[in-house]
Amino acid sequence: MIIAPSILSIKKEDLRNKLNEFLTNNIKYLHIDIMDGIFVTNNTEKAELLESINDYPFYYEAHLMVKDPLNYLESFKNAKANMITFHYEAVDNVLETINEIKKMGLDVGISIKPKTDVKVIEPYLSLIDLVLIMSVEPGYGGQSYLDSADDKIKYLAEYKKNHHLNYLIEVDGGINPELAIKISKLGCDMVVMGSYLVKNDVKETVSRLEKI
Repeated sequence: MIIAPSILSIKKEDLRNKLNEFLTNNIKYLHIDIMDGIFVTNNTEKAELLESINDYPFYYEAHLMVKDPLNYLESFKNAKANMITFHYEAVDNVLETINEIKKMGLDVGISIKPKTDVKVIEPYLSLIDLVLIMSVEPGYGGQSYLDSADDKIKYLAEYKKNHHLNYLIEVDGGINPELAIKISKLGCDMVVMGSYLVKNDVKETVSRLEKI
């Protein structure tokens, strides 16, 4: 199981200490939540946030919870993002968005909200590197996991197997170790952890999940 910490819940003054703790515990991925106050009601720093920490050797996924993701691509490429994940619900032309991200030499992820039917992204699954299933409504940390994500995980895992595809299945929202273990059995490859890793022991959490 891959752990991708979200830094949304980390206080700015604690951020570098926490990133060092992640590296010490062999965490290789970092999840950067970017919000515009339009697609979701919350608002965050944009590429400047990634620029401020990109001296660390993480694989950086920029999760764009924004209305016009194409307008953000160049700034995140320059900030050294490795993957851009955009929301299916935020764009008029999914294929164009995928192609524009690929042109920049970046990996591509598609995210869907809890109420979005997972089957709408079927036409794009052979073109992308990751599907991010939101198991909470996007925009805020600290929410509880919605069980409706379970069926989406199972569907995507079965589809990947039947069509010999390689995309990662990532889940974001309300994740703790018990839930991570449960959804790994359904086919989840990667979990985003924010609030839990801020409040609990990182070493113990990694030790539990690296075995599954």
